[in-house]
Amino acid sequence: MLVAAAAKRWNVPASSLHVENGKVIHPEKGSLTFGALTNDAAQIPFPDAPTLKAPKDYKIIGKNMKRVDADAKSTGKAIFGIDVRMPGMLYAMIVKPPFEGSKLVSIDEAAARKIPGVVDVVKFADRAAVLAKNTHAAHLGQKALDAKWDSGIHSNASTDDFMKSFIATAAKGGKVIEDRGTVDQNMSQATHKMTLEYQFPFLAHAPMEPMNVTINYTGDSAELFSGFQMPTGDLAAAAKVLGLPPEKIKLNVTYAGGSFGRRASKACDYTIEACQLAKVVKKPLKVIYSREDDMRGGYYRPMHYHRIELGTDKTKNLVAWDHHIVGQSIAKGTFLEPMMMKDGVDETSVEGVKETAYALKNFRVQAAQGDTPLTSLWWRSVGNTHTAYVMETAIDEIAVMGGHDPLAYRRELLKDKPKHLAVLDLLAKDTGWGHKKAPHGRAWGLAIHESFQSVVGQVAEVSMVNGFPKVHRVWAAAHVGQVVNPEGVATQIEGGIVFGLSAILHQQIEVKDGQIVQGNYDQYPVVRMEDTPHVTVSLVQTNEAPTGIGEPGLPPIGPAVANAVYRLTHKRVRILPFSKGLKA
Repeated sequence: MLVAAAAKRWNVPASSLHVENGKVIHPEKGSLTFGALTNDAAQIPFPDAPTLKAPKDYKIIGKNMKRVDADAKSTGKAIFGIDVRMPGMLYAMIVKPPFEGSKLVSIDEAAARKIPGVVDVVKFADRAAVLAKNTHAAHLGQKALDAKWDSGIHSNASTDDFMKSFIATAAKGGKVIEDRGTVDQNMSQATHKMTLEYQFPFLAHAPMEPMNVTINYTGDSAELFSGFQMPTGDLAAAAKVLGLPPEKIKLNVTYAGGSFGRRASKACDYTIEACQLAKVVKKPLKVIYSREDDMRGGYYRPMHYHRIELGTDKTKNLVAWDHHIVGQSIAKGTFLEPMMMKDGVDETSVEGVKETAYALKNFRVQAAQGDTPLTSLWWRSVGNTHTAYVMETAIDEIAVMGGHDPLAYRRELLKDKPKHLAVLDLLAKDTGWGHKKAPHGRAWGLAIHESFQSVVGQVAEVSMVNGFPKVHRVWAAAHVGQVVNPEGVATQIEGGIVFGLSAILHQQIEVKDGQIVQGNYDQYPVVRMEDTPHVTVSLVQTNEAPTGIGEPGLPPIGPAVANAVYRLTHKRVRILPFSKGLKA
């Protein structure tokens, strides 16, 4: 279309033109940039069957490309939301409740105003904020307010009680969302039966850069800066709160220092808070959360409980699988409910289980809604964060029980899934699986999972140090369709492994006596450099359409480590994180 537009403008045959480096070039007429031709090209009908460039002629696709933001981020030139400054700007920190839904009873304004650098204390909506000349003064003022709260019926809330209610809900059964074969009949005839129960905690996103919004509201217009992940929703929310038409609001999307789903807030909570405060103050403001505000502010990966009832014959071969899931919905009560919930079941609670690639002949999935007072939100890889762990540890357990090699057993159940087989073949090649063994004192664990149309498999090499797993090495293989930038794919998988490893080993958000326990990285540890495994990434070479990679690298790491831990300890970890489950 661009070539046709240039040919028409120059009145030359299209065959006399060629394209290179964003330009259409003629040997005599010179060149025109794509940008200069865009309006003309848009008027040309889209061709029915455009000829695509042959892979042998690619100059960019499949090659490692330098990130365009690498220099700025490495030298500190990149502007994140937290870096934005405006003339005359004040720094604001809002007092946060100990538990969602708590009502503010009292604050000590006088004490906060005595803090050097504090400019004002402002009450707005159902909150209060300290305005100061810098973040440190605002933080000290926030603490000095000594806010008192009434948590009402949630004063004694606890995650232990939430989980007990989930377990009770599972016992009542749920909505059948997948039903293959004759589960009840086969289960009744099974020689051996066993029940596997899994518990998954709330998880915070804990990005390095806490939530923040810089806003200048003048009364008839507004400008906002932040690392918005869903800016369309934030713009609409700002317009509603400020009472302005969207065209009167300028939303600037900066770099984000991590998000993992948190900045894609379904409620636009941090944007709404900033707008509510700005509407009262009408001065340039930077509203910023402390680490504790961020971690205790809700919007967590929801808790989940899984119970699997397995039946096997006298040779320990699987004959029936009945899977119950109870978890809190991300979509319920939001604008997403019509799209994400079917028959009262949130699709994200069951993804990764109901459409499992494994050829399980007698397989049923039931799901039920479990409610808690905390707000849930998608977290990197969403439902696959827990479903992959359950499926891959259960499959591993069945393989071991029947005396099968874990990789060979998966190959048999996935024999009609070419993407999965290609990934398993890569893992076998890279590790020497079947020909080599883990070094003395270490073991290998395998997991493979499909999410967001990509298949990722991982083998983790693990040892036990003072009763706790240390992951030395991870081999990862992935089928992500045609690879555009191999290094970009590899770094996403590496990041997913570190993120997922942190969660399964250490992380949980607990509620005790109506308060969130964890508030900072000392209680919510991230894997440090010394505990980060060496990661090798291999990619299946294919010309199939590219698929996702921002999230699929995370789900397999948990079950891969768990399966290795079993080989070392003969203990199946079904309560996460490991710091809790290994003691159970």
